[in-house]
Amino acid sequence: MADDNTDDLASDRLRGITRIAAFLGEPDRRVSYMVERDLIPYTREGRSIVSFKSWLRGHYVRPPGGKAP
Repeated sequence: MADDNTDDLASDRLRGITRIAAFLGEPDRRVSYMVERDLIPYTREGRSIVSFKSWLRGHYVRPPGGKAP
C-alpha cells in the first residue's frame, strides 16, 4: 500500500455539508438532500456529516449538461 501519511488523510477529509458542497460544486441544500437519501457516501462524527474527497470522486459523477440528477 502507498505511504500512509496523516497529512494526506487530513487533506482528503471534508467535514460538514458546506465543505462537501463546495467540493462538489453544489448548493448546501442539494448536498443535504443527497445525504438524507444516501445518494453520496458519508459517515457521521457525532452530529457532523463527514465525507472524503476520494469517496466522492469514485462515486459522484455530474452528467453532461452540468446538472446532477
